Amino acid sequence: HGDYVFLSDQDDIWKFNKVEDMISIMEKNSNISVLASSFEFIDQKGDVFTVPLDSRMSNNNLLMKKVKTNEVVPISFYELSIRNSFQGCALCLTKKLCARFLECFTEEFVHDWLIVLLASETNSMYFYNAPLFQYRIHDKNAIGLKDVTTSNTVTDALYARTAFCESALHVIHVLRKVDCDFEKNVVDFDCYSDFCEKHIQYLKKGIFFRVLFQNFSSYYKVIKTPRARVMDLVFCLKQGIRR
Repeated sequence: HGDYVFLSDQDDIWKFNKVEDMISIMEKNSNISVLASSFEFIDQKGDVFTVPLDSRMSNNNLLMKKVKTNEVVPISFYELSIRNSFQGCALCLTKKLCARFLECFTEEFVHDWLIVLLASETNSMYFYNAPLFQYRIHDKNAIGLKDVTTSNTVTDALYARTAFCESALHVIHVLRKVDCDFEKNVVDFDCYSDFCEKHIQYLKKGIFFRVLFQNFSSYYKVIKTPRARVMDLVFCLKQGIRR
């Protein structure tokens, strides 16, 4: 019922400055409806540990772009349509966004993913790259070690190459059903859907030059790293050889 709402998981540990720092940022930036912070890993005993970090990523490899320490940056709808990059316990949201989340609630998304998606529709989802809580890892985590340690694995499996676009199409499908403001807020969703559908088709058929041409698309540059885009082309070439 407050002006700002924090989600708290019972087994995580907040740093003393978490609430003060996040509310301060939001009060200075009225366009932010959801703010996520970064975190540290702790094990079941409460001991801090680290994972190998990808220099091209942030938030312990959950966010697919580089963000400087202590920087506050917007996170786009397209970045969040492909994967959930923030735990619920990382979030602070406004009363207005909280009400919108309750109106649009669906079990087809985990709650934290829906929250950040709704904020990103209006360009009001932001990330503060400072570790303000300790995230406890155990076998029941929704976001666990596999999400941050396998993200860099290069694979030529078709499902791995098409997974992001499949996810985006699912996100668009569900949001169109549950969010009455979706089509107003994300005005180019038809173009984005068309890109994703064609990308999946081109990869399945191994159409190298079509995928090469897609490299000029702004969507492609957001949802896949340069290395992943190169691997898509390599995958198409292998598909052509097999055929």
